[in-house]
Amino acid sequence: METNTLDTLTVGEIVALDFRTASVFKNNRIDFCCGGKKSLKATCLELGIDKEKVEYELQAMAATPPNPGQEFKSWSPSFLCDYIMNTHHRYVLKTLPDLLTYTQKIAAVHGMHHPELVEVAALFTKINSELLQHLRKEEEVLFPAIKRVIEYNDAESKAIIVSEISRMTE
Repeated sequence: METNTLDTLTVGEIVALDFRTASVFKNNRIDFCCGGKKSLKATCLELGIDKEKVEYELQAMAATPPNPGQEFKSWSPSFLCDYIMNTHHRYVLKTLPDLLTYTQKIAAVHGMHHPELVEVAALFTKINSELLQHLRKEEEVLFPAIKRVIEYNDAESKAIIVSEISRMTE
């Protein structure tokens, strides 16, 4: 990825072009999701991160060929929706109950001497609830609307997509 390209895109746009860049940003504590509307320069300046180091890592990553099975941009939106549900949602739904149980158990056993554990358990309970709601909205509202737009190109489904993405971004 060229430096001049990196200078003209937001962090979120960089990840959208090549999802592999997410790992570089993650390793450098750069939020490409909610904080993805900022330039790399502004983000690095804000976080006190060496922009040239991040650019070098991005360029090194770009020099390696992508895994053909993960070229998400070439997938149809319908297939991508199914992939997200069958891979990511299933993993989250399988893992969350254990994590919730463990955080609550640890807080109950050690919370008296480590009150921060009670706070962690409470925050995780809240995150669990919000994440489950998010997954349900994607599966029951957003993804079906995407599939309807592909099949019928109807205005109502397009409006649902715009509304859901706006709601999720907020």
